[in-house]
Amino acid sequence: MKYSEKSFHLQLIMWSITSILLFNLLPYCFTQGQEYDLNNKRFPKDFLFGVATSAYQIEGGWNEDGKGLSLWDNYTHNQPDRILDGSNGNIACDSYHKYKEDVSMLKTIGVNLYRFSISWSRILPNGLANNINEKGVQYYKNLLSELKANDIEPFVTLYHNDLPLALEEMGGFLNESFPDWFADYARVCFDRFGDDVNLWGTFNEPSLTCPGGYGRGDTAPEVKYSGFGEYICGHHVIKAHAKAYHIYDEEFRSQQNGRISMVQSVNYGLPRSNSSEDIHASELKLAFDLGWMLHPIVYGDYPEKMKLRVASRSKFEGLEKSRLPEFTEEEKAYNKGTSDFVAINAYTICEVSPAPEPPANSTPSINTDWGVQIFWGMEGTSGLGKLLVQIKNLYADPDIMVSENGLQLQDNDPEDIQRKEYIGKSMSRFKDALDQDGVKLFAYTLWSLMDNFEWNFGYTIKYGAYAVDFNSPNRTRTPRPLVDWYNNVIKTRCLVDTCMD
Repeated sequence: MKYSEKSFHLQLIMWSITSILLFNLLPYCFTQGQEYDLNNKRFPKDFLFGVATSAYQIEGGWNEDGKGLSLWDNYTHNQPDRILDGSNGNIACDSYHKYKEDVSMLKTIGVNLYRFSISWSRILPNGLANNINEKGVQYYKNLLSELKANDIEPFVTLYHNDLPLALEEMGGFLNESFPDWFADYARVCFDRFGDDVNLWGTFNEPSLTCPGGYGRGDTAPEVKYSGFGEYICGHHVIKAHAKAYHIYDEEFRSQQNGRISMVQSVNYGLPRSNSSEDIHASELKLAFDLGWMLHPIVYGDYPEKMKLRVASRSKFEGLEKSRLPEFTEEEKAYNKGTSDFVAINAYTICEVSPAPEPPANSTPSINTDWGVQIFWGMEGTSGLGKLLVQIKNLYADPDIMVSENGLQLQDNDPEDIQRKEYIGKSMSRFKDALDQDGVKLFAYTLWSLMDNFEWNFGYTIKYGAYAVDFNSPNRTRTPRPLVDWYNNVIKTRCLVDTCMD
């Protein structure tokens, strides 16, 4: 396929891709000319400052030491045209061989938190717990040991997009056995790594990956079951999370004393006006965007606004039953309270208002079910603090971690001035929520430690504090100006030149 044809094809994918990248490509465009004074109070002494990565995006070593194939190995090898630059994660940043260098970079930045994920297929090559790959286990033990030696707290995500291919070939997230597969995998991880891990995340951003992979089908594994598949996927994710939580609670917590969450993602939609219609649209978007996964693990069931909306659309489409699955009363009780803190990936915001109702014969989808239209054009950080306040008010005042936030490198800004400004504003908005609204924010995590494989975008966009030369066999890493800036923020616990204690 010619690059021009490929580029056209991928433009269609890029705007519907199930990744937070859909939202953080946009924010900096809307920060110019905005008057806002950065928070001038120091972060608490015990505040955690971190950076984040994920296994497929940095590790490489795709077929080494007994690792099984993952969903993304298969996707990139067989459909390179789906990736903007035709690339894959076979080598990526080569962190499988360079984890000590990774930790050295963390130490240089000065972080005390590192969020990374475990590759399911590196631990369990066929996805099932009857075949544990000890060399894969040892890799993560080595990484954890290196972090511990450098006083860096790990936050370990069990699933960040790279499902073992063997499980996908059995239906993946749509298989009713998925919660059991995941629970068995989680038990292995708790058993092998739990003595060195106090913070666990079960799934990363399922409210994005389920629609993309099993609804619209515009990214791996490209299952096109719009309006149904995303909800089945999400239903099984919630059940799987609950099973993993209870396993930890009953079998490991008393010895390991860790905490567990699911990593949520939200592109917060502020009301476009003060009208009741726009306020309702904002509430609807938050219910679908954040509440879809968070509401059941806090309160047991889906948000009422979400249930009513999907039921209404389903009836309008001539269906006798809602496309949104239902939990039994027993399942609701089992789901409830399976979150020790809230981990939120938050990059930017938008404005929303009600959308015209699509006709009954429209292809059903979660986007149609939302019933809202999105408007870009406002300052990209201005609602981030309000998002945390919403979480505080809606979800029983939890401890909150910002588990991802960042901005891609701007081509015209080699000194990182724009990124430093945007990230500084984001951190300040979060800090405002802590100081002014009593939000129990305990950690901030920058995406990302270094440039990496950014899913359908390949290596074409760069979020790294460190640049990576992907043309070098050594995958040479070079610090960008963002490194010194973030190091100073961490060292002073301050976003401005002079802070108040």
